[in-house]
Formats: sequence, structure tokens, C-alpha cells
Amino acid sequence: MLLLGLVAGASAQLASLKPIGASQALDVSVSDDGAFELRFGGSAWFRGGDVKVRSDGAAYSLAEKTLKHVNTTRTTGADGFGAYEATAVSWDARRVARRHRAAGRRCASGATAAVHWRGDMLGSAAVGNTSNLTDLAGGLEDTGPVCFFDDDAAAVVSAASSFMSANHVLGDDGALTFGLMGRVKAVPAGHVVETIVHFSKDGVNGAMDAWGAALLGRYGKDRAVAEADFTVNYLGYSTDNGAFYYYGSEKNKTMEDTILDVHAYAEAAGIPYRYVLLDSWWYYGRRTRAASANWTARPDVFPSGMRHVRDATGWPIVAHNRYWSGETVYAKQNGGDFDFIIEEGAGGKHGGSWAFPDDPAFWDHLIGTAADDWGLATYEQDWLFNEFSAMAAPLESATLARDWLAAMNDAALRHDVTIQYCMSWSRHMLQSVELQAVTQARASGDYHAGDGQWQTG
Repeated sequence: MLLLGLVAGASAQLASLKPIGASQALDVSVSDDGAFELRFGGSAWFRGGDVKVRSDGAAYSLAEKTLKHVNTTRTTGADGFGAYEATAVSWDARRVARRHRAAGRRCASGATAAVHWRGDMLGSAAVGNTSNLTDLAGGLEDTGPVCFFDDDAAAVVSAASSFMSANHVLGDDGALTFGLMGRVKAVPAGHVVETIVHFSKDGVNGAMDAWGAALLGRYGKDRAVAEADFTVNYLGYSTDNGAFYYYGSEKNKTMEDTILDVHAYAEAAGIPYRYVLLDSWWYYGRRTRAASANWTARPDVFPSGMRHVRDATGWPIVAHNRYWSGETVYAKQNGGDFDFIIEEGAGGKHGGSWAFPDDPAFWDHLIGTAADDWGLATYEQDWLFNEFSAMAAPLESATLARDWLAAMNDAALRHDVTIQYCMSWSRHMLQSVELQAVTQARASGDYHAGDGQWQTG
């Protein structure tokens, strides 16, 4: 396994880590100027390319000789992956630079094929193998784990930190470049973007398992928490898009009555539903089925309140939420108590302004109130990639998107609530290795009979 890190500051820095005591099949060579080669099983798999930095509108690179080598240091130490040998190479951008907007390190592969996790719904949109490595994609939507392989071994390459702001792109020369999102405007000094390369002789499955275990171990995420999640272990009744009672109740009845009737029917028929998933029809929005304005139950939907449904059925509640309206009652701009970033026109075809929560106290209020008042068991955050990519603020910050998901996670942990991700890109799922409350994610689009879901041909 190798860890490559780019550090922002007064100079650009590349740090490579080689585990001590690792298989002697892995050989890492790093020259004083930062050029490197990774050999595994006697074969060259990856070679480093250019280092690129942008600062205050100007671009700098080793290839163009606008980055000046400062020093190279070699040390040993230990981190979440274990003991390591480290080589750190630093450069100065000539005539600049206090802050670096984006940096990248290119890797060219000697593998013969690759599997790339990319797209939406947990990266399931384009899982497949390609023997033409120039078919690999990248960017906001398609940055995700890539497993390179040949007949003898496999190597998984992905971000290892700063998951929400890390990017990879495929250049015209066929080389993959790893670094920071190009729209990031400023990078805090000391901010690190790391890339992990994990080798295995156990095939693609073995390499992916070992890579995943390494990241979970580094960040201390315990699989047992997800395995013990009530809503992961039992059958529930869903009112998601495609369900019979999605945005529609029994004739002349409220959704409250309908859910109680479903419960009574399930009891009589011996169907062992143990919880209920309430989709986006139950709370206040702005513009039909669009942005969330007030995440509380509408009285026309639940006249007796959510607690009544929880108590009458005994079902814990999985509750859906989406992106936030610029008119949300929680924002200080609208008379609320919490900090939000509001952008006009961010909703695009969905219309109106959108808001991005920027206040950890907000999540304690939202999740804590729902858990205490009406029995929220799992918070479903839907439309993840829309909220992340449709607004400028999270794309222009190296840290905002991570802080958003971390604050949501921390509040859920404090109130004994788990989190389900929906419409996630691979970067969201990679970020979840730091987030213990995230126990589950949707892995396909909404189910509709006859839609051909899960077909491979």
C-alpha cells in the first residue's frame, strides 16, 4: 500500500508513505525531485507524472519548470495505517504564493484493465470493467475508486482523505491526475489531499476488501454499528417513489389513516414489517416536491402527529429529507436560529433559491427534536449530489461539504439515530468512512415494476 498526499501552504508538497513490514513484492522509489515509480511483483504498475498547482489565477507545474524544488526529506513514523517510511518533497511556485487553489499528481498505469465505481446511487451508475484505460472518467460525478488489474494482481486507487473535495481527471495523454476540485477558491494552510494505492494478489474482490478495511481502520469506523442497525436488519414498509401510497392516500382518508390501515393489514396477514419509511410527502416544501422548507409534519397529512403513528404502530420511523429551500424557516435570513448559505437560482429546473446548512447546532435541533418528539430511528438524506453540486458554496470550498456531512453525523450519534444516504456519488460514500452514524445507502434508482432494474443485459 502507498499513500500520496498533497499539502497546501507556502509551498506545494508531495508526501509518499510506504508501510514498514509490508510485502516485499511492493517497491516504491521516489527521487529527490518527486518523481516516483510503484512496482509490484516485479512489474512497474504506476509512474508519477507532473505536479500542478494553481494560485491566484496562475498555473505552475514541474513540467513547465515554474515550480522550484525546495527540499526532500525522508522520515519514519506511524499513522492509522501503521508504521511507515515517508518521503516529502516540497516546491515553491515562483513569484507567488500564499494559497494554492488546486494541486494534482499524475499517475500512469501499467495495468491491462480496470473497474471504476462512478456515477450516482453509491457509484452504481457505471460499475464495469474496461480493457481500454482511456475510457476511465473523473470529475465531480465520476471521481471514485478505480481498481486496476491484470492476470496476477490488482491495485485500488482512490482518495484517502478530503473525500468531498478530492478529484481525479483523465488527461488527453491517458494519465490520471489526482488532486483538488478545480473550483476551490482557497485552501487552508496545512490542508491535505491524499491518494491511496492498495495492492493485492487476491484479485479484484480481495483488493477491494483489503482497501476498504484499510480505510475503515484508519478512521476507526466499526462495521458492527451498521450490522446492528435495526432498519438494516428487518423488513420495513416503504412509501418511496414507486410505492402504492407515494404522494397519495386511501380514498377519503389521510396518510395517517392509511399508514394505520397498512399496519392493521400487515398484522392480520402476518407480514412482519418492523418499521416504516416516510418519503418526501409529509413535510413542508417550497414548489411541489422540491426544496424542504420546514421539516415538520403537515397537519393535513398527520392530524394527530407523527408520535401518534409511532405509538399506534410500534414502528420506528425512517424519515426522508432533501435539499433545503432558500425560504427555509430554520435560516437566520428568514427569522430562524441557524446559519445557512443561501444562493438564488441554485435550484435550476427545480426552481427558486436553495440553502446550505452551515451550523452544527442546526443538526442537533433537527435530528434531536425528531428523535425525541416522534421516534426518528434513521434519517434519510436524499438528493445528496444535487445539494452538493447545484450550489456554488460547497464546490468552492475545500472543507465545507465535509463539515456539512460531519455535523449531520455527529448530531445523529448524539441522538442515537442512524443515517441513510440516497443519490450519493462515490465521494459521499468514501466520506462515510469517517462517519459512524452512516450505516446504509441506496444502491439503485427508485423502483418501478417493469423498469428493468438490476438487469445486466
